[in-house]
Parts: sequence; C-alpha cells; structure tokens
Amino acid sequence: MITCIVIDDQEEAIEVLTDHIQKKPELSLEGKFTNPLEAMSFLENKKVDLVFIDIQMPHLNGLEFIESLRAKKGSDVPKFVFTTGFSEYALSGFEHGVSDYLMKPIGFKRFNIAIDRLISDLKKNNATTEGAKDFFFADVDGKKVKINMKDIVYIESSGNYITVFGNNFKLLLYKSMSAIQEIIDPDIFIRSHKSYIVSINYIEAMKGNELALKLGSVTRYIPIGATFKDAILKKLRI
Repeated sequence: MITCIVIDDQEEAIEVLTDHIQKKPELSLEGKFTNPLEAMSFLENKKVDLVFIDIQMPHLNGLEFIESLRAKKGSDVPKFVFTTGFSEYALSGFEHGVSDYLMKPIGFKRFNIAIDRLISDLKKNNATTEGAKDFFFADVDGKKVKINMKDIVYIESSGNYITVFGNNFKLLLYKSMSAIQEIIDPDIFIRSHKSYIVSINYIEAMKGNELALKLGSVTRYIPIGATFKDAILKKLRI
C-alpha cells in the first residue's frame, strides 16, 4: 500500500485527484490540504510515500515546499508528483527530483500511467537497495566503482555534477543532489547547504554558520545554509 496526500489551493482540483486515488487500490489517501503550511506541519510528524502537489500556491509554492521539507528531513522525504496547468514548470520539477508531472485537468488515464510507473520504480528501488545501505555503485571513467558510505566525508554539488570527498579519494559524478539523497543513508548524512551534504561521523565542531569536518590530516569548513540550520541542530542534538 502506498500512502499519499494531496496539496492544492483549489478544492475542485483536490476532489479530482481524490476520485482518481480512490480508483487505485494500491493507494491510501492520508490527507488533503489547501494550505501548504498545514501540509508541511503534517509531514514533519507523519511519514507518507507520495505527495501530489500543485506548483502555484500562496504562502509556499511547490518547488519551495520540496526544498523546505528536504532541509528539515534530509533524504527522508516522500516521492513527489507535480500537478499544474503550466507546462513550463516541468523542467524545474524534474531538476528537483520530482517523480512525475501531471497537467490539469488531470484525466484518469494519464494519472493511472503515472501511478503504475511509480509503483514499478518503487519495487525496483526496494529490490536493489534493501540491505545495501552501507554502499552504492557509481559510474566513474566507464566502470562501476563501489563507494562505502562510511568513507564519505562530504559531498559538494556543481550544476549537474557532484564531487564525493573521502579521506582517500575524490570522485566527480554526473548526478544531482536530489538523486544522491535518494541513495545515501539519512541516518549518517545531512544536508547543510544547497550545495553540501556532510557525514555526521566526520563533524568535529560547529561554529556560527560553519561545520568543521576532518578530511585526512586537514580540517574542511562547510557552510550551513539558513534553511538547513534547524535540521542540523536537531540532528546533532545541539
């Protein structure tokens, strides 16, 4: 069973999705929200698998919602499906790691395709990641390289690439931050900035808006973004 919620400032749009969801026995609707701030509060205390979210909303748009939730919970966030009447947001959605994009008015046929695809992807991910939190494989110079989670000190992003820094290695990977967050262990790693993910195992100190990380024989100072600070303080129990 895939648990989900719907976030949209238009009641009629929520009712359309509610009707579609009720036709899919694999889905369980856990909540409906016209206010994204109320939905954020809900997700901070309850875990669901999937969020259907409109992009254009007052107070907090869909893209801002995803960024804010990831800042609070790291990689431990649901899958997202954008619902909107504006196709120009599709690219931004996929850059934020959104699973699919549904154009309004949303017909059941397109909705059904999106859900069946999502279910298939979830099954594949569960099959490949179950019991394999300690490592992942990455494409480096035409070969698959095994990267152990315990060896990663921090990750830095630059456009569509990330650099993984370890005590004995530095690897440039063609992967987005949202994609790497789907792989790494949320118990070990936390996002400190829009461009940085750090391993809590290598944090030596926190001073102001910086984290001091031990990288071999040197100390690296990683910035803390304002939207990520509360989550870091909570994670480090400060």
